[in-house]
Amino acid sequence: MTSQPTTRHYALEGLNFFMADVQAGIGPFLGVFLLARDWQPQAIGTVMTLGALTANSPETVIDALLIGVDLGPNLSITGSLATILWLAAIRREGEEVSFMQFSRIGVIVMLPALVLALGARLIAGH
Repeated sequence: MTSQPTTRHYALEGLNFFMADVQAGIGPFLGVFLLARDWQPQAIGTVMTLGALTANSPETVIDALLIGVDLGPNLSITGSLATILWLAAIRREGEEVSFMQFSRIGVIVMLPALVLALGARLIAGH
């Protein structure tokens, strides 16, 4: 039998969501940093994987990564390969979109999507 989630539980899961997004951003930096210190690629991957798994429960990590990877690129024009390819295509057509224009619209789109995704997750009982 599972107990009802508390407000503290929801706050912790919200923190895990943002930690997953930060971890996704810091991963490439950490990889290059450790590689420059003569770490082997296998050791770097192991450290990064173990860090993610020991810091959070696997279920919460999976949910947070799915939401963060899906919504995170809406905030940065370089957030995903698809966005970079889209930017290159519209520039070929003579259009220009600045980082601020993209981010402004990304926030407008991402915030309601985030609320809906977290709401669906809470309703599902995770």
